[in-house]
Order: sequence, then structure tokens, then C-alpha cells
Amino acid sequence: HYAWATKHNAKDKAHKIYFQTDNKAIWLQLSNALAEQNHSNIENLLLLYLASLPKDDAAYAAQNDGQISLAQSRSYNSLNTNKYNRSAYISMLNITKKRSNLVSAKLSYYNRNPLLQKYINIKNSLYISRNLYLLSDFDYYLNKSIDNNTLLKTPSSTLHLKLGLKKLFDKGDVSLYYGYTNSMRSYPFFSVAGEYFLKRYITLKASLAKNIKTDESTQLLLGGKKDMLSLGILYNILNSSSLEVTYKRNFYTSQDNVNIGDSHYISAILSHQIRNGYPDMRIGIFSDYAIYHENSTSKGVINELQDGIFNVLPSNFYNIGANFSYGMQNSKIYTRVWRPYFELSSYYNSELQALSYGLSGGYGGKIYTQDHLVLSAEYTSDVNGIGGSIFEIFLRYEFLYTH
Repeated sequence: HYAWATKHNAKDKAHKIYFQTDNKAIWLQLSNALAEQNHSNIENLLLLYLASLPKDDAAYAAQNDGQISLAQSRSYNSLNTNKYNRSAYISMLNITKKRSNLVSAKLSYYNRNPLLQKYINIKNSLYISRNLYLLSDFDYYLNKSIDNNTLLKTPSSTLHLKLGLKKLFDKGDVSLYYGYTNSMRSYPFFSVAGEYFLKRYITLKASLAKNIKTDESTQLLLGGKKDMLSLGILYNILNSSSLEVTYKRNFYTSQDNVNIGDSHYISAILSHQIRNGYPDMRIGIFSDYAIYHENSTSKGVINELQDGIFNVLPSNFYNIGANFSYGMQNSKIYTRVWRPYFELSSYYNSELQALSYGLSGGYGGKIYTQDHLVLSAEYTSDVNGIGGSIFEIFLRYEFLYTH
């Protein structure tokens, strides 16, 4: 009865059943401690009964309690005993992603008519100690106009450099970035972001950024930047279903600091995991809405991109649609087998007053051991509030390492 109540998120009923049970088995005590997030009881039970607890249960409890080294050890032992143990593999996968150092490299061809970009992105996440990470990010773009009548000029290249720190806590994380951009002009930027697990099923998210990259239009992508406040909430309705709502307040300027305008943006996504094992499948419905206000004055350095009078910000819009994903686990690091994956979305766009769609897919898997290679392509038929399509094809390699 306790297991049924917990599975169906009947927390009060599970709590009542637990305290009405006279002889509480070890698994019941551990399950209740995890449900109540009683870390003292979790630590005591692991200390007293570690040898008798199933390895997978002990690994899950240790990870939940922040004892990552112990969780990693138990997961490794379980996987070493049975290499086909899926729960041990998933546990080892999640812990390895969380604690290992990760370097990734991406080569991409990006076509957003009339702009063509070829770029490389290199990222590194280095675990220092006590759940503190040093993050670095390098982007280098080669820009080219494929329609000189529309896009008169592009910076020959764009450079983004970023350095940051990320700290993990028992109930969330905080990250801080500082960086430098050189495109039509050069300037610094910074951002701070955090997540807080308010309750077992609720996560609060917030971020604040100054002078960050913005891609709402081609002109902004090449010659603009924005300040942003973002607030969000993620509610895990069930283990397999979630609702996420995000609000963003944006202020746009050119790279030479001429005020362009502002916007309000809000989105809501309701999704449900149909299947976890490969092929993992997920369906969702979503909607987003944006209001833009653009100043009628000079656009600063962005005026060099086009002749005449033109809008830099998109038109007001809303989308309502649905999506479906298949095998997306194989788009991520540390999957053992090469397999295909794809995601399809279809939505009504108010600006076009017609259906639009997005499609992405690829093939991914490991080459050596704790690494991952992906060959992928993405296509969007219409950009929100702007129109025009985006096509990208890229190769991405990721490698987990220790030092």
C-alpha cells in the first residue's frame, strides 16, 4: 500500500500508512526518509545497513543524500556484477555526468537565409572540489551573406569567450559567467543563474544577464545584444509528466549601445514520458507568446547591415503546438550503443496564420568508452515573428575524463 501511494504521489496517504506500520522494514524506512528528505535518517540507515541494502537502492539513496562518492562506488559494483543492469547503468550514467569533467567540441554549418555561418564550439566543465565546477566556452563563427541585396554586410567573423563557475547544493545550483564578444563591435557580458528545488516535485529557476547574445533576428544575431531577466517554474506532476512555465523580460541594444527596444516572452510546456528504455519516447503540448516594442530611432551599428528602413525586432506572435521525440537519450553523452533519434514539432503560428514545423534528428553513440559522437541535423520552417527557415547540420564529440 505504501509503494502504491508513493508511486501515485499520494504523499499524505503514504505518510499515514508509514506511521501506522508497527514493524517497519529497512526498505520502508529508507523510502520514507527519501520521500521526506530526512537526510539524518538517510545517513543513519546507510551507515547501519549498507551491506544488506540492494546496491541499486543504496546508490540511489546516497546520491539523493549528496554522498556522490558512495553512490558512484555502489553503482559501479552493481554494474560490474551485472553489466546488463539497466538501473545501475542509468545511476552510473547520471553520477558520471554530474561529477566527471566533460569536454565537448562541435562543428556546424548554419544556414539562416540570408546569413550563412560555419562555426566551432568548444566547452569544458572541470570539477574542482566540493561540488564546484570551472566552466569555459569558446565559439568562433565565420559569417557570409548569401543574398547581398538583403544583407549588405556581415562581420567576417564572430568570437565569444566565456568563463564561469557553477556550485551544486543539496537543493539546487548557482552558476556565474563572465565573457567577451567580438563581432561588429567588442564588449563584455555576464550572467548569473540558479535553480532551487522547493519541494520534491517543484523546481524554481531564475537568471539575470547583461549584454548576452540574442538571435531573435539575423540583425540582432550579428550586431545586437540583450539584457535579460528570466523566471521559471518546473512542476513534476508525476515521475513521467511535467509542466514548465517560463517568463523572460528582454531589453535589446546594438553592439555600440544604441537602444533598440524591449519584449515580454512567456512559454508553457506540458510533457509526458511514454517510455524510458530505448527507444525513449516523449510527447508534449506547448504554447508561447511574445510582445515586442521597437524604437523608431537609429539602430546603431545594425544600420550597416541593410539599406533603407527596416525592423530589427520580430512582430508580436504566439504559437500553439505539439511535439514528439524518439530515442533522444542517444543524442546525449555516455550512451553505449549507436542508435538514431529524432524530434518533430508542429504548431500554429499567429504571424503566418498557418501551420509551421520543426524537425531534428541524428545518429549517436560511443566511440571508445566514456565518450559520445553525434551527427545531427535540425530544420525550422519559420522563425517566430520573422519568417524564413533555419537549417543546421553539425558534428559533436563529447568526452568524460578525470584529472
